[in-house]
Amino acid sequence: MFDVLKSACSASGIALEFSESVTYATAYVEGIGGLYEFDCGSLSGWMFRVNGSFPNYGASAIEVSDGDRIEWLYTCNMGDDL
Repeated sequence: MFDVLKSACSASGIALEFSESVTYATAYVEGIGGLYEFDCGSLSGWMFRVNGSFPNYGASAIEVSDGDRIEWLYTCNMGDDL
């Protein structure tokens, strides 16, 4: 799923900042389009859901299929219901 985000941002000219973790074999999204983690407070940042669900693992580990609905959401209170 993370590759889809990278491709979409690249194709649209949207800045994407991320760091990769070798330990967890995933990427952490720090910022999209100039909006970064902590811009809205200490609990703010990027979250994602696939087909309406928030997975409990990184986007790099998720395989997506045609027709899947992928959403990247910015929250000012990480962990709160959106």
